[in-house]
Amino acid sequence: MKQTIAVKNEIQTANFSDSLWDFMDTIKRERIIVSLFKNQVRFSKKQVPFYKKIYEKLKEESLNSLVDCATKIPIIRKSDIRNLPSPYDLIPSEIKNDISKLYLYRGTGGTTGIPTSIFFTKNDWIATVEGMVRGLEELKKMKKPIIAFNGYNQGHISGPIFDDTIRKIGGLSIARNFGSTDEQAVKQMAVHRCNLIIAPPVSTHKGGSIESLLETDVKLGLNYINGSNIDVIFCSSTELTSELYKELKNLGIKYIYNYYGSTEILPTAISCQNNPFEFHILFGHIALFVVGKNQQPVKNRERGVVLASRIGSYTDKLEIGENQGTQLLNYEVGDEVEFISDKCPCGRTTPRISGVKRIKETKDKIEGGCEYW
Repeated sequence: MKQTIAVKNEIQTANFSDSLWDFMDTIKRERIIVSLFKNQVRFSKKQVPFYKKIYEKLKEESLNSLVDCATKIPIIRKSDIRNLPSPYDLIPSEIKNDISKLYLYRGTGGTTGIPTSIFFTKNDWIATVEGMVRGLEELKKMKKPIIAFNGYNQGHISGPIFDDTIRKIGGLSIARNFGSTDEQAVKQMAVHRCNLIIAPPVSTHKGGSIESLLETDVKLGLNYINGSNIDVIFCSSTELTSELYKELKNLGIKYIYNYYGSTEILPTAISCQNNPFEFHILFGHIALFVVGKNQQPVKNRERGVVLASRIGSYTDKLEIGENQGTQLLNYEVGDEVEFISDKCPCGRTTPRISGVKRIKETKDKIEGGCEYW
């Protein structure tokens, strides 16, 4: 309860969708994130034997800054998860005792080994959805009903998370018919008069792609995907090239949002409308650090590896509390990025990342059919 009061007093909200998270003073936000991080460490240490062991020598009172959180908390890697006896070993004991509290399970594709299994409670999921809608200020101002075509495979985490993001902003999400061809998908989109498309920029095993839908639209002669019908594009999973971005803009698409994240942590950053190739970190329910050698945070415009953490959710009283599902702190997702802390023209005070590159098991990922950035 003290944690909840402290956060509410700092941010003056108990809502992860509040844009205050992105526009507040950086020092103030750091205090809140450090507080959430310490609380999650305390929770994980108490509830999960795996963390009790690796955090045995960790002094929580030594976590006084984001640098402390990035450097003093051990890195968790995909191999650590895979080597556990059971995928339930990273779930808090109070949840394991009442498995009905788990709301959703998704796993990685397993293209590089045993799939990593990730669980979310209902409140974890709500917190994530709220984080995703924070960067959609322009879209929220549209004075028309939103009907989205969700091209992601519903068996992948992107399918349901984008569905609920659309619902959160008052829109309707139309899922791509299972097993449909691109021709059928484009026709489905036109029949439902969709004005927003959700899909990876290029083809992946996670669903169709913006690129293939554009090609098919032209071949069919429908020419539906243009600014007269489609106002917005949502994408993630792979890099949006400058060529594809220019093509979409030339077609009259008003807004293009690209999310960066992973199956384990879900979206951790969203592209900026001022620079579509830079992503604002969605600090709040998650934390993201970019570190170099000795796990030290990199400086502005330097490259490093991504560490992502699930540090916030809601209690049953819908107050800010600990993440309750799979516990992941300083999880190395296997990406290298450039860290940017320069002031952004959009007004957000959150740092940004850009130039995402897969650096772990790239050969295995490609051979297994997983795209890389």
